[in-house]
Amino acid sequence: MVLSGRDAGFSLVELMVVLAIAGLAASAVVLSFSRGDGLARSEGQRLAARLGAARDAAVIGGQPMAVDVDPLGYAFSRRAGGVWAKPGEASLQARAWPAGLVIRLDGGQDHRRVIFDGMGMASAAMTIRLAPQGRESVNRDSGGVAVVLARDGEVSLSGGSAP
Repeated sequence: MVLSGRDAGFSLVELMVVLAIAGLAASAVVLSFSRGDGLARSEGQRLAARLGAARDAAVIGGQPMAVDVDPLGYAFSRRAGGVWAKPGEASLQARAWPAGLVIRLDGGQDHRRVIFDGMGMASAAMTIRLAPQGRESVNRDSGGVAVVLARDGEVSLSGGSAP
């Protein structure tokens, strides 16, 4: 069967309807990804960088640095003159977790304190899991991440989607 010039192909209206449907489907996919997907990863990266900075400050300054982590946020302190005090560096100021994240500390604890000594060693290993609210598991599909602090002071980030 041979089609005439008028019957061959799609009309402009048909093409516009198909494009509109494809656009709606793409919008639904994009909107299904919540703000928490990137939020957990960016907060995990921020925490990992700050833990590394605290470790480095302990080594460079020769004074112990501590980090206190709980479900509300985290804060750093420096041991000087026999007392723990807030550090002066802006990067080591206390930070509250943003809304929309669920924080779990290893061992089901509510609060963890880890101290970096002058050699950069951590007083204990620690794992902090961050996940978007409603998707509390930490795996590649959930958007959650785990910040892992080893006893040797090394900090790593695992889980979540690739940056």
